[in-house]
Amino acid sequence: MLKLPIEGELEHINASSLDVEKRKMASCSRIYLGINEGHWDPSIALVSDGRILACAEEERFIRLKHAPRIYPLQALKYCLDHIGAKFGDIAAIAVGFNLPAYTDGTIENFFADMREQWPVNGNTRRWQQQALAYYNMESVRMRHESTWRRAFGDIRLPPIHPIPHHFTHALHAYLQSPFDSALCITIDGSGDQHCTVLWDCQGHSIRPIKTICMPHSLGWFYAAFTEYLGFQAYDGEYKVMGLAAYGHPNPDLRGKRPLDAFRERKSTRLRVSPTSFTGTLRGGRRGSSTRT
Repeated sequence: MLKLPIEGELEHINASSLDVEKRKMASCSRIYLGINEGHWDPSIALVSDGRILACAEEERFIRLKHAPRIYPLQALKYCLDHIGAKFGDIAAIAVGFNLPAYTDGTIENFFADMREQWPVNGNTRRWQQQALAYYNMESVRMRHESTWRRAFGDIRLPPIHPIPHHFTHALHAYLQSPFDSALCITIDGSGDQHCTVLWDCQGHSIRPIKTICMPHSLGWFYAAFTEYLGFQAYDGEYKVMGLAAYGHPNPDLRGKRPLDAFRERKSTRLRVSPTSFTGTLRGGRRGSSTRT
């Protein structure tokens, strides 16, 4: 059975194998809803007894690529209809962020320490305050409840179970792998206070063994460079990755790339602001991208 970590730091997990199933009718004992919203690619998944019953992204229904900051209502309706379930059949909602840490002052104190250690511009300060407000436990509950009630009437909101962001990525990768023992690395722009986490996956245990926190984000650096090349952050990264195979080394750029020093010193410090790129979600002006 899956034991969800809902408080504190990243921790161990007991997990059953993930058997992906195209369709399973709502005669299951308990149905759990996973939701991704607030960023790009909002989506819904319904799970029961370790099996995926239905999953869908909102962009498929509204025909807007990535569906940025749109609540996945159409995906939710589709998934419930697909398995013949009702809202009352949902036992709990899983959210892939460490909501207690945003609520109890843990991440607020982390942001304060980050501002003391590194120069932080006004855009980054606003981004920090927005993140604290958006992922506050009560704010999340009210957002889901008000959205559901506006769309579907007076219905009961199931309990919300928050799960640390990078842990969610690691679990997703490990359970779909063929391995019983593995190292897993999760690299993101940021998730909670983490940017990169190395995991030791052994049997039913997933344990973090190395963490790299903000502002040392390879994900943000990649997004900033994607925009520097003329593409849109959070959209064109796959184009940069694909086009890289057609490029040729430019000797004039040697010694000018932040990752050269990063690699030579074997450092884990690459200071990047979350507002280093304009991005549809970031808004406003560019911030700063700096290696240290």
